[in-house]
Formats: sequence, C-alpha cells, structure tokens
Amino acid sequence: MNTNVFGNRLHLSRRDLHIKLIDLAAQVGVSQSYLSKIETGRAKNVSFDLVEALAKALGVRPEYLLGWSDDPLGEGNTISSAADGRVV
Repeated sequence: MNTNVFGNRLHLSRRDLHIKLIDLAAQVGVSQSYLSKIETGRAKNVSFDLVEALAKALGVRPEYLLGWSDDPLGEGNTISSAADGRVV
C-alpha cells in the first residue's frame, strides 16, 4: 500500500465532504490521532476492514483510496492487481 496516496486521498475526500477528522474517526471506530497518522502517511499496515469502512463513510471505492483506481465511485474502468502481480 502506498501510504502517501492513501493518506492524501483520504484527506481530500474527507475535506471535500466537510467532515471533521474527529467525526470520521468516531464513525469508523478509531482514534483521531490514528486517523491523522493515516492521513499523513505515518501509519503502516492499515487493515483492509478499516479501508473499507473509511471508503463507505466517504462514499468512495476502497480501490480509489488505495490508489488502484482514479475513479472514486467505481463507475469507469478500475485497475486492480492480481495476486501474482499482474495488472488486470
């Protein structure tokens, strides 16, 4: 996971929706400080369950937050990687 892309997209999505950091943190069940670490790229090994919860709360696809797709709503083509590293 590229923590910088994930953190940036998380921050921009939250900002665009005018959601406070503390409110999003409470909604997904993590501390404000942990969410801040994610947004600044200082948190490593974020669980996929948390990525999914954040995406759902922000109305975007997890693939977008992770940088696997540039389509936040999943309406176009999505780039994903297969387990063997091929781009599908």
